[in-house]
Amino acid sequence: MDIELFEVFCKKLSKSTEYDYFIFIWHGGEPLLMGVPFYEKVIHIQNRYLEGKTAINTFQSNCTLIYSEWMDFLKLHKIRVSTSLDGDKELHNINRIKNGKGTFEETLERIKWLQQEKLLAGVVTVLSKDNINHVDRFLKFFSENNISTRLNPILPSERVVNMEDDLSITPEQYADCLIHCYEKWTNGEYKHNGRNIGIAPLNEIIYNLFNDKRPRLCNFSGNCADSFLAINPIGDLYNCGRFCDIEEFKIANVKDDFESIDEIFEKKRALIKWCMESDDCNECEWKSICNKGCPNTSYLYYGAVKDKDPYCQAYKKLFEFI
Repeated sequence: MDIELFEVFCKKLSKSTEYDYFIFIWHGGEPLLMGVPFYEKVIHIQNRYLEGKTAINTFQSNCTLIYSEWMDFLKLHKIRVSTSLDGDKELHNINRIKNGKGTFEETLERIKWLQQEKLLAGVVTVLSKDNINHVDRFLKFFSENNISTRLNPILPSERVVNMEDDLSITPEQYADCLIHCYEKWTNGEYKHNGRNIGIAPLNEIIYNLFNDKRPRLCNFSGNCADSFLAINPIGDLYNCGRFCDIEEFKIANVKDDFESIDEIFEKKRALIKWCMESDDCNECEWKSICNKGCPNTSYLYYGAVKDKDPYCQAYKKLFEFI
């Protein structure tokens, strides 16, 4: 992304009368490849245009580029980092390769460094056919190392040829895995120093089941329109990162003739309301918890955002079990 484009973006954020709190999540490829000088300019622009508002930066990174210069920068600006760890050394290194070598040692070392500096925002474990049958093994490893995680199923993607055939798991496998983890977790088998590690999305699902407030997790919220906006490197704006680069879901470009980002959120609300319309879900006992799920998942599986979430039966099975 050109820094001038980011400046245009911040100018339009600054005119918002609805929002005064912004979290910038830098991801999509490897954001640290842009280098520290780029992000020094980013923070200068945020300070200039978002004065009086709150601006927080976070990175989603594989962490292998974090050395002393980066750590000094992260500490100075209190920037937290999320990363991915797909299990123990053997499991992680199946698919996480850099320069022909597995990245497990580098990633785990940086996780511990970020933990020490209280800058670790979270860890994601992508569940695929390579690791789903070893979930006990790697969660016990995570427990030993005090690593909480989010278990995300790998989703199909037309942009990655044959990847879904090789690695994907079914919604039923995902539900069965979460049920297994829930049983072990509540029996105290994933502990560090006597305390359970966090396992998402179980944390949020349990919260949703026992609270009447707006559900946590964007895919269960029923309205992600007020919370997320994605911008790609050429300034195209989308509902969220999962829709990025799907042309039919482009809302606008940041250089278009609009004054405030509030106008984009108005368009987003109409788009999400249309996406979430579903007569099939109205009578479901779990509607208040899952709210039809994520329209992007329906799009990835069926090519249509209004179709029922392909994880519907799997989520029902999980909710009923809990």
